[in-house]
Amino acid sequence: MQETKRNKIRTKIIIIEEKDEEDITVMQLAIDKKQLLDFINSFILSVSIPDKVTAELPVIRKYDDHVCIRKGSGYKKVAIREIAYLEAARNYCDVHLEDNTCLNVSMPMNEVYDYLNPACFKRIHRSFIVHLEYVDTYRGNMVILRNGKEIVVGREYRDKISEEFICIGSRKRVKDKNDK
Repeated sequence: MQETKRNKIRTKIIIIEEKDEEDITVMQLAIDKKQLLDFINSFILSVSIPDKVTAELPVIRKYDDHVCIRKGSGYKKVAIREIAYLEAARNYCDVHLEDNTCLNVSMPMNEVYDYLNPACFKRIHRSFIVHLEYVDTYRGNMVILRNGKEIVVGREYRDKISEEFICIGSRKRVKDKNDK
């Protein structure tokens, strides 16, 4: 029995804690494997996020590269990259494509927006959401799309939409996000 005690492997753990540049604490622990595993398991349980919280975390959503929009008795497959802008029409939404065709969807614009990647599509007015790739010119209160369509930028959306563009040569200097 004594031989097994002598051959028992002990795990050494060295903990280094730096409180500031001048105060460093070094601790050395000698524990066996079972104690180490018990400690790790209890630590994991103590810092794990409860299921209720994880259930409420936002789900990372994958955005498809196309959608199917009802047209007549069937559905038209539309590539997301072809959508130039959305226009609200009460409980309907007009989906305007790059080739100037318009598809009418029988759902509100907000619900259509849920299917689109918010990094590419931005609301610029209560009634308009634009695909940033199709914006040709931006002025303080208006965007002009590549197809020539002019859309007024709503007052409450001006600051957010101006952050989407890097404006060179403007009098107003762009602040770095770290400069607050």
